[in-house]
Amino acid sequence: MTTRAARQDLAKLGWENANAGRISYRRGKTGVEADLPILPELGAELARIPEPQTLFLPTQAGTAHTAAGFGNWFEARAAEAGTDVPSGNVHGLRKAGATRLAEHGVAEWEIAAFVAHENTRMAAVYVRKAPRTKLGTAALARLDDRKSHKGVSNLCERLDKSSQKDAP
Repeated sequence: MTTRAARQDLAKLGWENANAGRISYRRGKTGVEADLPILPELGAELARIPEPQTLFLPTQAGTAHTAAGFGNWFEARAAEAGTDVPSGNVHGLRKAGATRLAEHGVAEWEIAAFVAHENTRMAAVYVRKAPRTKLGTAALARLDDRKSHKGVSNLCERLDKSSQKDAP
């Protein structure tokens, strides 16, 4: 799931956690509240869940998995699908999501909020391991986002193309 929730939390997620295009839950391990938008890919998958089903990923009996049971279920589904999931486990996906955010220059507190951590200690690990070239590129892309920063420039007047457009 695009929530990157821990397995103990994923096992319990259902329609009660979805509202107005968002998924909210309290992380079992830390008690930290997570409130994330439902991305289109996840929305498409959730739309496939039959109407009376309340949990997103229930056991065959329709109840919530235990954390270990969910991990075993996930590992079996990953093997059936022939996916290249790190270690074939849910935590590998969670870690990959946090790593991907770090590689795109996302701030430590943003990563911590995404994975519902209490502090930035683990997020700092992901950021430290992120390749510097990717981080530098991501940082410059944020600065060069002229769509959301119209009229704001850090360039001197001679180099600023936006001020040259207004020149006579």
